[in-house]
Amino acid sequence: MFNRIFLVFFILPLLAETSCQSQSNMPTFFRDINLFTLKGKDEILYNDLKYPYIQIDSINEQKKKITYFYNKDLRREDLYTQNELGWVKLISFNDGLVDNLRYEIVSGNGIVLSLGYVKNPASGADPALGIEGTDPVLQSCSILRGSTLNHYVFSMNANIHLPITNKVEQIPLKRATRVRTEKFNVSKGVLTIEAEQLSRKKDQLELESIQKQCFYVGNLPFSWCYTHYPNLENVDCE
Repeated sequence: MFNRIFLVFFILPLLAETSCQSQSNMPTFFRDINLFTLKGKDEILYNDLKYPYIQIDSINEQKKKITYFYNKDLRREDLYTQNELGWVKLISFNDGLVDNLRYEIVSGNGIVLSLGYVKNPASGADPALGIEGTDPVLQSCSILRGSTLNHYVFSMNANIHLPITNKVEQIPLKRATRVRTEKFNVSKGVLTIEAEQLSRKKDQLELESIQKQCFYVGNLPFSWCYTHYPNLENVDCE
C-alpha cells in the first residue's frame, strides 16, 4: 500500500513537469519581432495565421528557431544558440576557396552585431590571400542600431585575428577599408533606404557614393523590412 501511494506522488509531479515542458516547447506565432531581443510581438493563434507571420520554436533553453513566413513560397529560418555572448546565429560555407563564417550576435544591449570571418581550410599560411595559418581572419562587421545599419569591410591583408565578441569597442573599426551606412525609414507603405559609402584612399576615408532606394512594403513592420527588403518590390522614390 505504501509503495502504491509513493508511486502516485512520484508520477503526478513528473507528469506535470513533462506537460509544462511540452507546452513551453510548442511553437508560438507573431506578426512582428523585436530584433534586439528576439522576442515576438503581437502574438496570433494558429487558427488565425495569415501571411506574413513569424514562428518561434523554443527547442530548449539554449536554442530557438525563428522562421519568417513571407508568403507560401518565401520563408527564412534562423537558428540561434545562447551562450555567454547572448543569442548567436552562425552561418558557415565554403566559396570554393576559403571557409566563410558569419556570426550574428543578439546580446540585449540595443544592437545586433554581425561578424564575418574567412579561414583557410588547408594547413599552413596562404600568403596570396593574406591569411596567416588557419586562424579565422575578420573580413566584415555590421552593426544595427535602431533603424541604422553600419557595415565595415576589412582588408584580408590586415590579418585581424579578433575573437568572437559582443562588444563594439573591441572591434578595430578604424582599420576598415570601406564603410557603408544605411538608414531605414518606413512611411505610407514605402521603405526608403538612404545609403552612404566611404572608401579608404591613402590614410583616410573618402565619400564614394550616395544612394537612395525605395520598396513597397504596405503595412509590414520594420523587422520584416530589415530582414526581407532584397525580396521586396522596387518603387520610385518621391
